[in-house]
Amino acid sequence: MSRELLEQRWQEHLDRRFPDVTADAIIDLADYDGAIAGLVECVVSRSGRNLPAPLEVDDVLTRRVHATGNEDAARYVDQLNELVELASNVWKAER
Repeated sequence: MSRELLEQRWQEHLDRRFPDVTADAIIDLADYDGAIAGLVECVVSRSGRNLPAPLEVDDVLTRRVHATGNEDAARYVDQLNELVELASNVWKAER
């Protein structure tokens, strides 16, 4: 996976609006979004070489979001998961 693809997907994510979700789900989704944002920014800025380990996809949150039937939120979390995988692959390749 290339750094360029990660940077492209990251920009696409930044341009996307946060989905309309219930008050209960917004905190979990926002926390996950923030954790991924930190990881991606570290990898993109090349300061992530000292990360102790790559971030992993939150399968529990993903299942919970998909179970709500909210398609916009499901696409949003899927995009976050793609960013996790891309960032982790770039991080591993450059380590």
